[in-house]
Amino acid sequence: MSTLKKVIIGLVTFILLSFSFAQGMPTMSDGTQVQVVYPDLVSVMAVARVQGGQLVFEGQLQAGREVRLLISNPHTGELLMPTAFVSPQGNDLLMNIPDYGLMPFSMWLAQTRSIKMILPTAIAAR
Repeated sequence: MSTLKKVIIGLVTFILLSFSFAQGMPTMSDGTQVQVVYPDLVSVMAVARVQGGQLVFEGQLQAGREVRLLISNPHTGELLMPTAFVSPQGNDLLMNIPDYGLMPFSMWLAQTRSIKMILPTAIAAR
């Protein structure tokens, strides 16, 4: 099988699995809040809110840490708390998607919700 064919099959599989995972995730409409909390569910590492197609974070992500994403939508009552890991560079959250593995949260947001994830370092660079 050619390399191009493998890439296309991998990309199609990735998209299908991310969309099937998206079925159980909140809609992420304006006002949806994401709290990045430590596994003890008490300490908060960072907080973000969806506004105008962007998920803007306040607080620094600590590289390599296991976290929970407390995702809540005040308009719909949707609430979810998936396990994630902060990327080794501290610039993304890696969600564990069943039957796929780790997926960058920023990529999932962009592909399934058309939302851009903005971290404090990106804000400072503007």
